[in-house]
Amino acid sequence: MKLIIAGRGCLTAVPELREYVKRTGIAVVCSLPAVGVIPAEWPEYLGMLGHTGTAEANKAVADADYIIALGARLDI
Repeated sequence: MKLIIAGRGCLTAVPELREYVKRTGIAVVCSLPAVGVIPAEWPEYLGMLGHTGTAEANKAVADADYIIALGARLDI
């Protein structure tokens, strides 16, 4: 599965990110600062990742074959 991790850096490109997700259908998880960049009712949105995130989002990250990290730091 392909997956986008959207971080705080996406806040300046919300329309572009939403258009990309609509065109590609790639699933999206968000970091806490990026919650809201993808509407919660979209089927591509899997929730917030991390220890306070959703189980579905965390499982998607663990099982992904391909991850596109946009505006996110991959630390801690």
